[in-house]
Amino acid sequence: MEGQKIKVLIDGRSYRYTIDSEEQEQMMRKAAASVSDKIQRLSREYRSASPIDIVTIVALSESMGRILSETSRSSEEEAYGKLSADLANYVESLK
Repeated sequence: MEGQKIKVLIDGRSYRYTIDSEEQEQMMRKAAASVSDKIQRLSREYRSASPIDIVTIVALSESMGRILSETSRSSEEEAYGKLSADLANYVESLK
């Protein structure tokens, strides 16, 4: 499925993307739905905010989510590395 063109809807607007796999298509559609939901929710909550303000808040929220995920993953990898080293030391001490 290389180079297939798809359309996704975000807040009622259609956007075209070229994707390389069905998995990428599913992720793109899920991401578009998430962004659209956030735009609609924030538009209801902050009726006086401009569309640019709403999109800015959504972008900031999405970026924070990504950064939190990366930070969590980094911490987990660090803990795994320490645990692996501790296990290797323990196994070595049994010899």
